[in-house]
Amino acid sequence: SLCMISLLLGMWVSGNYAFLHPLSLVGLIASCGTARCVPVMHRNTSFLGLWYRRIAPWAVIVFAIIALLPSWNTVSFILDYHSHRLGERIPGWGRAVKNTLNAQYVVQQARAFNLGMDHYRYAYFAGAVEERSEWVFTAQVLGKWVEVDVPCKVGSVDRAPCFTSPLHRRFAWQLWFPFGEGMFNFPRFFELLCNGDPVAWAALEWSPAHQHIQNVTAMAKQAFDYHFTGSGQAGWWTR
Repeated sequence: SLCMISLLLGMWVSGNYAFLHPLSLVGLIASCGTARCVPVMHRNTSFLGLWYRRIAPWAVIVFAIIALLPSWNTVSFILDYHSHRLGERIPGWGRAVKNTLNAQYVVQQARAFNLGMDHYRYAYFAGAVEERSEWVFTAQVLGKWVEVDVPCKVGSVDRAPCFTSPLHRRFAWQLWFPFGEGMFNFPRFFELLCNGDPVAWAALEWSPAHQHIQNVTAMAKQAFDYHFTGSGQAGWWTR
């Protein structure tokens, strides 16, 4: 638990909130209260251990409450969405609570640290599960365009999605469509591929283009909208 807390804090300080949510601290701190599956309260402990038993549970509860406060935006959104069934009184009460909470400094700080479930408007990563936009790379080899794939990145429609939890492959992450040109230098990467750079080609999955690296004359990227195939459909994606 202490090692995971250290890793989580390091990712938190570096600004990388996506993969291990800061709310994970609640469970990690709580798990420090057991040793060999025996509750600390049933073991002989030092003076510091005694104070830990008294303070840690309340610290966990307070942190959990603060961490969940930004989630009220989602509750208010759901109430508004069902206002045709609930009437206006309950959704109005939800909006009043939301406005009150959002004006509080502690809630603003919690939201700044990406706490709570406050991503209802753009679905955070949930929206990229069943449909998403992705770049597709193609190489011009001997006058023909050949599609090339990046490991663990959506590409060819017959490739299954990768299991990358809890950490995403960095190269595939940099190429994610929503970030556009901000995280990756496509012209430079394509230049390396056209020059036959072995490191650049090693970053791609094997394709027929790998047999003719010296004959690659151009690289291109094109955006596609991907959707998971339905039951009975061939492949993993349609685009």
